[in-house]
Amino acid sequence: MTFDPTVDQGYLLEGELLGIYPQKPITDIYEYAAWCRELADRFAYLAKNFNTEAVAAVAEIRMQQITSDVYELVGVPDKRATSDLNALKLREERPEIWEKALSIKAADAVKLIGEDEIRKQIIKKHGLDVWHRHAHPTITAVRDLLPKEDQADYITSQYGVDHYEVQLKQLPEAKE
Repeated sequence: MTFDPTVDQGYLLEGELLGIYPQKPITDIYEYAAWCRELADRFAYLAKNFNTEAVAAVAEIRMQQITSDVYELVGVPDKRATSDLNALKLREERPEIWEKALSIKAADAVKLIGEDEIRKQIIKKHGLDVWHRHAHPTITAVRDLLPKEDQADYITSQYGVDHYEVQLKQLPEAKE
């Protein structure tokens, strides 16, 4: 994108804001809900596009080192800091801390040791009742172990409502 101050930026809104405001007052709550949803969708689309334009304009300012008597670019720090660990330096200079700080993700431990071995060790150390209290069957494992015809007896799938939308009803066709 190359910014051209001689071009009217109104084209960014063309077609998006047309028709947003109702020609007549809204008196029906369903119509109001549908209108609000349409506004939200259009503004979300506009926000995404204007954000893209803003990012492109800032990139152009930075690449071409454009200055202004009125404006300036100010870096906004991230809300969360990112931290990096120099593990090699820590291992070389403070091996006792490095060793104590070592950790492994549970998924990696399962891959390395295996679920059967983990199960055996937990039962050996803590007993079968502790295993039963903390372990649970997974849907994937049950699907792998049961024949398809038996799965419906134990596994049910349902869809909840993600959100509601207002739509015009399909009116029954008039009979002649």
